[in-house]
Amino acid sequence: MNSYEEYIRQFAERPIPNFYKLVNAPVKIDKILAGGEAIVLEEGMTLSAAEVPGHSRGAMAYCLDNGKVKALFRGDSIPAKGDLPIFTDSGKSKETLEKIRRMQGIDCYYPAWDRVYVRDEISDIPDSAFRIIKDIENCSATVLLEYADRSMEEKMGRICKELRMEHLSRNPLFYRSVLGSLGGA
Repeated sequence: MNSYEEYIRQFAERPIPNFYKLVNAPVKIDKILAGGEAIVLEEGMTLSAAEVPGHSRGAMAYCLDNGKVKALFRGDSIPAKGDLPIFTDSGKSKETLEKIRRMQGIDCYYPAWDRVYVRDEISDIPDSAFRIIKDIENCSATVLLEYADRSMEEKMGRICKELRMEHLSRNPLFYRSVLGSLGGA
């Protein structure tokens, strides 16, 4: 395949900080993997793809297995405590957490922005992420009902205050997460 990632469109759809420091030119795509598909990179080393919906449209995770270590490159599919929780559909995010929890023999997680997590740390990560999503769902539903006559800006301010995330009250990505927690993104 001789196609290139459209990085300018990527940034327009997902304006993340420092995007152009990460990707500042088109990236050549040799092969597109679908969920459940695997390729052999070299003898004894495979790369498997898994669909991990919820964070963003078309989100994927990749498991690299060299026969000794299985590493899961999970991108932003698992919200991390203290980080900006971004998802477009909380239900699909929770399904993804269950899928990741069921993956066998993973030795380490490589998230997009955080440090690497090793085997003895990873069992608690999906549970913690599930609580983050549930807290956002519960708080958003409660505030939207209790403050039905208020502006969305006031509702977001209240949601962020309740969640102790005041710094995110004007963040468009977190706004999408709140809508995604209500099935509205």
